[in-house]
Amino acid sequence: MTNKRNSSRRWPLSQLIIVVLAVVTVVSAITVGEVVRRLEGEHLREELQARSQQTVTLLSAVLVDAMITEDRPLIESILGQAAKAVPEIHFVDVLNEDGREIAKWVRADVHHPEFHVAMQEDIRFEGERFGTIKIRWDLTAATDQIDGHVRSVQGYMISGMVILAILFFFSMRQIVFKPLVNVRERIQAALAGEQPETTSMSAFSARELVDLSRSAGRLTTLYAERREFEIELRKAREQLVDAIESLSDGFVIYDAEDRLIICNERYRQIYTESADLIQPGASFEEIIRGGAERGQYKDANGRVDDWVAERLKKHRKPGEPVEQELPDGRWLRIEERKTRHGGIVGFRVDITELKQREFALRTSEERMRATVDTAMDCIVSINAHGEIVQFNPAAEQTFGYSKEEVLGKEMAEMIVPEKYRDAHRDGMKRFWATGEGPVLNNRIEIEAQRADGFVFPIELAISVSDEADGPIFVAYIRDITERRRAEVELTEAKENAEVANQAKSQFLATMSHEIRTPINGALGALGLLSDTNLDDEQRQFVVTGKLAAEGLLDIINDILDFSKMEAGKFDFESEPFDIVDLAETVTDVVGPKAQEKGISVDAAIATGTPQYLKGDAGRLRQILLNLVGNAVKFTDEGGIMIIAEAVSETSEQAVIRFEISDTGIGIAPENHNQLFAEFTTLTPAYTQKFGGTGLGLAISRNLVEMMGGEIDFTSELGKGSKFWFTVTLPKLRDDEMVSFEADAAKAADALTRELSGHVLLAEDNPANQIVAKTILEKAGLEVEVAANGLEAVEAAKRRTFDLILMDVGMPEMDGIEATAEIRKLAPSSAETPIVAMTTHVMRGDRENLLSQGLDDYLPKPATKPQILEMVGKWLRNAPAPSQKADVDRTEQDPGGDDVIDRTVLVQLGEDTDPSMLPEVIETFVNHAAERIDAMHAAFASGDVERLSDEAHGLKSSAATFGAMRLNAMAAALERDARIGIANDLSEMVEEISNETNLASQALNAFVDEIS
Repeated sequence: MTNKRNSSRRWPLSQLIIVVLAVVTVVSAITVGEVVRRLEGEHLREELQARSQQTVTLLSAVLVDAMITEDRPLIESILGQAAKAVPEIHFVDVLNEDGREIAKWVRADVHHPEFHVAMQEDIRFEGERFGTIKIRWDLTAATDQIDGHVRSVQGYMISGMVILAILFFFSMRQIVFKPLVNVRERIQAALAGEQPETTSMSAFSARELVDLSRSAGRLTTLYAERREFEIELRKAREQLVDAIESLSDGFVIYDAEDRLIICNERYRQIYTESADLIQPGASFEEIIRGGAERGQYKDANGRVDDWVAERLKKHRKPGEPVEQELPDGRWLRIEERKTRHGGIVGFRVDITELKQREFALRTSEERMRATVDTAMDCIVSINAHGEIVQFNPAAEQTFGYSKEEVLGKEMAEMIVPEKYRDAHRDGMKRFWATGEGPVLNNRIEIEAQRADGFVFPIELAISVSDEADGPIFVAYIRDITERRRAEVELTEAKENAEVANQAKSQFLATMSHEIRTPINGALGALGLLSDTNLDDEQRQFVVTGKLAAEGLLDIINDILDFSKMEAGKFDFESEPFDIVDLAETVTDVVGPKAQEKGISVDAAIATGTPQYLKGDAGRLRQILLNLVGNAVKFTDEGGIMIIAEAVSETSEQAVIRFEISDTGIGIAPENHNQLFAEFTTLTPAYTQKFGGTGLGLAISRNLVEMMGGEIDFTSELGKGSKFWFTVTLPKLRDDEMVSFEADAAKAADALTRELSGHVLLAEDNPANQIVAKTILEKAGLEVEVAANGLEAVEAAKRRTFDLILMDVGMPEMDGIEATAEIRKLAPSSAETPIVAMTTHVMRGDRENLLSQGLDDYLPKPATKPQILEMVGKWLRNAPAPSQKADVDRTEQDPGGDDVIDRTVLVQLGEDTDPSMLPEVIETFVNHAAERIDAMHAAFASGDVERLSDEAHGLKSSAATFGAMRLNAMAAALERDARIGIANDLSEMVEEISNETNLASQALNAFVDEIS
């Protein structure tokens, strides 16, 4: 009963096979159909895309002109013709560059909208885009065709699989089912107690089938395990290969038969000449022999057999790495090791860069050794224990030791003076403790000792480098005995040069005074004479004399100007001026001389040029007078034109160009380069004819360049010249312009209004006395004359004057001394304005005079307008007398005057603030005491460099506060300490200490007096 129920629930195996085959057939047919449909669809889309691009390309070439003109009918006609040729096109839409539709075409019949495909392409022609075309394709016919194809494929596949299933079923029935049925029947018969047939049972017994099934199961399991093992083995091999290929060095493995198993690509790249020989299975000998014959190895050239034998010997018994050079300059390090199975594992490491560094290092060491041996400076190296490890020939010559005598000896005992040895050893200990030292990487001056015990000054620099055995200190030593001597000589030469320069300046000032004084008298007398009634002949004589005196004065002025420029002692003023007045002044000065020659001199200011500027109008006038004067000198016909114009301008400044053109003789080209040279004239004939020092153009060039401008010229022989220069000048603000105009009005008023007052004229030159007295008396002033300083002081004692005009250079008592005495008188006389009159015109004269108690400065020779303007300034606008420090020199301690110069202190108060002077002096006194303490400490420690620095600092500050004796003593100490003269330093320090105390006492006394 159970068997029947189980049989009814189970299908026969044959039926199951039929059902499975049917299901598989249907599923396969459906799957293949969908695959074919997808492939056909993709192919259709690709074809459609290609056709779309081809269609757009063709249409682009045809539609370009029509799209440019936007001819809609023509475009639609073209689209219709194209669509007729391609029936799959259902819709075409053409847009311009902005995306606006300009034409479209639509097929009338619509089949299946779901089979429509839209595509869009740019319309381009010769690389330029003209718009966009949209095409909709009707794929109904193509879709139907694909469906038919799919159905055909599915029908053929189902038919074929049915036939195969039938053949398979009948084959299985004969081969498997029938024997299995026979086995089943016999087994069932045996179970039923019947005697089964035994014929033909050996191959199909149940036991054998079971064993066969089990064997098949085990075989399947083993097969699966083997597959897994093969997969793992393949992965391991791939990982090994990847690892080998990732190596940056060449890698190779040879088996026990010395045949190549595997190598990476880097190995083949290294041996490029024999790369084709490096194949698995090739023997090592074959590979290297082939490479040697092709020139792969540099050492094998000309000796292949011997080289191969040597290489095989090292290869088969590998030991230490072997270095190998290739013909292209590369170097390899070959490392080989035996494996447990008798094979060889090898590496090829490219050491070319290492070899190059080794070569460079070896070359550098050789070069360094040669440099050290040939160096003019001493080079001494010591180790961490202070022992000498290097001593170059220069050191041998300087210190008097041979290299063998000092190597291994302590440097302190050999070349360091005894007084510095403890400091040297302490410095070594400090370096070991902190890694730092005050001498390291610094250049210092110190003393060293020769083999004979002689101590001499050296310049020392020490550097340290870390070596394998510890730090090495390298000392670079230079004997500076000669340099010290040269410095002393240079200092003395500089001081002598300064004295000579001062003497030169004094000489120029003296010559200026001696020459300008009589010129001043001559010009003044001629000026007064010209104001009298003269006949024509007499007036001509006066004019001639005046021109001669002015010419001599011009020469003196040129020489003085050039001397000041050469000495770098030239200052420029920055005052407001009127450019129109500047130009008119120049034409007024040179106009009479031009009229004598029958030529014209005109000036013009270009439109838009600022009228009021700020600068040194006197120097600009000097430049213009030099250039215009030259033009008048070398022009006999025609005239000279002066033009001023602004070539560029901002709200704050303007670049002004002055141009002087003439119609004179011109300048030959060969003389152009030397025209601006000092003391240069074109030829002696020119000098004789026209005169001059040859300094005018040189001074003009220097003046322009010192003002930051440019100067140049153009000229053609016989056709005249054109000189020009540019300067950048600040413009006046509105408030400055108003103030300038007011001052100009006052100055003009000073020359026209009558003056009144009592003036003392202190002048030793009789001619100058007559000239100045006449000018002043004609202006309405009462004048009293003093012939020297003593008379001036006596006159100031007798009465009070409204103004004193004081000549500086007078006999018996000069103007400076006289001024000092007058300032000591009663306040009514002491406060009288005193104006210096002097021919000293060097730099600093004005400042020096004002610091001596004078109130103003009038250079000589002075013209009548200059004298009257200065007198009017002080008589009408006399300011309150300056409140100077009233130091009564008659009550000073004579010894104090030797210690400090009080005039320096008075000037210091005026230059800063008198109320601050006590505080400033106290600061100096404290600072000087600190420097004295530092000097004692420096001398005690033997630090002569610090001693020299402290003396230098004290020297400078001592001069500032008038301690001139202390200044000289500090200068001497600075010099001796720097040279290395150690014998008298102790006495000099004590003397300076005592002098500092005296100076401090004198300064404190001065503070008490002015307080």
